[in-house]
Amino acid sequence: MPQAVMVLRGMQVDQSFVPTEGEIDEYADWLGMDKETEADLRWIAKEALQALLPGPWQPCEAGDEVFYFNSETGQSVWEHPCDQHYMALLAAERRKKGQNAQKVPTKPKEEASKA
Repeated sequence: MPQAVMVLRGMQVDQSFVPTEGEIDEYADWLGMDKETEADLRWIAKEALQALLPGPWQPCEAGDEVFYFNSETGQSVWEHPCDQHYMALLAAERRKKGQNAQKVPTKPKEEASKA
């Protein structure tokens, strides 16, 4: 027998929602963030948890599972539609950190020739 699907109308993140440290840790872990070396990037996980569901997307429930349905395209996905954005944001911030870590001060040409 097919499982009933229920559209969860009005299920949006409350704009005043403040995720707990545990929720932030859990999402940061899900993103693959290292708690010790990337603690300065936790803002990404917090922002993601507070993100509103984009326009045509609606949360739906099938049993005890939530999935997302795009009413314009008919597409259904299990991951939150914004997850890829926050994964890409984390990757971009990691690249920025890597570039900053690789910037090693160099000696002026005069000093280098004296050495």
